Amino acid sequence: RGPEAHTAMRPQSLIPLFAQVTSLPGIGPRLGKLVEKLVGPLVVDMLWHLPFGVTDRRNAPEVAAAYMLRPFSSRTWGKDGRSP
Repeated sequence: RGPEAHTAMRPQSLIPLFAQVTSLPGIGPRLGKLVEKLVGPLVVDMLWHLPFGVTDRRNAPEVAAAYMLRPFSSRTWGKDGRSP
């Protein structure tokens, strides 16, 4: 049984997921080789390539505002150990 047997059983809506990654807009033959090496040759392989970490860069203060984000030092506390 060849790959044709699996496509006969597959719903029509899922057929695009089993196309080559180079069929996606913006992925040509050169980039396609890199994508295939990273995730696999099919579009569905990209769905299984899940992120393992996230860097949230939404709250990126200006350099001038970074002064306010410095950690507290002992000089910011009053002589009695309480904050001013």
